[in-house]
Amino acid sequence: MHFSRGVAVVVIFADWYRILPMCHVGLYCQQSNSVPPTIRYAWLRNILPVLATRTTNRLRRLVVVGDHCYPKTVISPDSGDLLATKLCTHLRRVRRDTAFDARGVIHNLTTPLAHWENCRLGRAGLGVLRKTVLMNLRIPKMKFAICQELFVDWDWERQCQFIADVGYTGIEVAPFALADRVTNITAEQRQTLRKQAEAAGLEVVGLHWLLAKTEGLHLTTADAGVRSNTAEYIAELGRACADLGGDVLVFGSPQQRDLEAGMSREQGMANAAEVFRKAMPVLSDRNVKLCMEPLTPKETNFITTCADAVELMGLVDHPNFILHQDVKAMLSESDSIPDLIRRHANVTGHFHVNDSNLLGPGMGETDFAPIFEALLEIKYEGWVSVEVFDYKPGAELIARESFRYMQETLKAVS
Repeated sequence: MHFSRGVAVVVIFADWYRILPMCHVGLYCQQSNSVPPTIRYAWLRNILPVLATRTTNRLRRLVVVGDHCYPKTVISPDSGDLLATKLCTHLRRVRRDTAFDARGVIHNLTTPLAHWENCRLGRAGLGVLRKTVLMNLRIPKMKFAICQELFVDWDWERQCQFIADVGYTGIEVAPFALADRVTNITAEQRQTLRKQAEAAGLEVVGLHWLLAKTEGLHLTTADAGVRSNTAEYIAELGRACADLGGDVLVFGSPQQRDLEAGMSREQGMANAAEVFRKAMPVLSDRNVKLCMEPLTPKETNFITTCADAVELMGLVDHPNFILHQDVKAMLSESDSIPDLIRRHANVTGHFHVNDSNLLGPGMGETDFAPIFEALLEIKYEGWVSVEVFDYKPGAELIARESFRYMQETLKAVS
């Protein structure tokens, strides 16, 4: 049985680990010292020199497998994904490469893997391990990010470090959190922000809240000069996004897209399409996708359903202009969120998770199990990004609880 190229499996027990070869990744074995229960995850650093210096550059995914006999004071049976994520986060920092992917699984492998002789895995144990690994590799691998405007008054480096430590692999930027206008962020500053994110093990996903807190910009206005300026600014946002290492722009900005009094829906659509078409050549050159975000009727009177966004996509008619789906917004539609996910699977490029109470996933009444089931069904492998609007519980609690709930839910439905 052959495994996907660029994959390594780390098998972890109470006092040792073994990294098994997956195609281009060699076989490395090393004893690790017993871990005091008070030093949670510290032993992961012992594995890093092996992975960082002796694996090939083709390594792109880790699968972490452990057993239930590991001391519960150090690792619980449900924390395989967290284990894998933390290992990959450390590995990104060592190799300064943000491309690593992680998946973890904890199974009761004690019996089939109990008979290790001279670092050789028994046939029964290898069969169980292969089945476990292949099962996990077949599951579409979503990537998890969080929108950073939540971290009010935190400096960028502190944000990145904390977000990575929680387990996220992406950070989504609100330009207004960095400067009044994205054009005020210099090329040198963009490089510094990108390097600091990568040093923490994060990828900058892209930008959202594109026109928030700006003046003189509007998507659907009858003023042709304002529309032209808006198109130029969207192009600048695309340049900034690419400079930061991202490839996604999420167009929400409800106040800067509302239809003016007396303007028809058809004219608003035409004006919006004109603005986006003018910006698309720059975005295309920089490999940036512009994702149109439907919002609730309480927030805007323009593009309030996924169907509206798809209609606008037809008018813009560019492969880099795609659909963004947001849980809070889709709760206002008549169709269920899983149905909307399935219906628009071929045009959805980005996904925000939140709840009607403006908090993160798992912090409100929405059941995310059917939502993740639908994302798995359509084989979605893009970013799932947490965006909240109520900061009162605190950034740290929101970030941790959202990530924990998503991982538990995804594991349950997988």
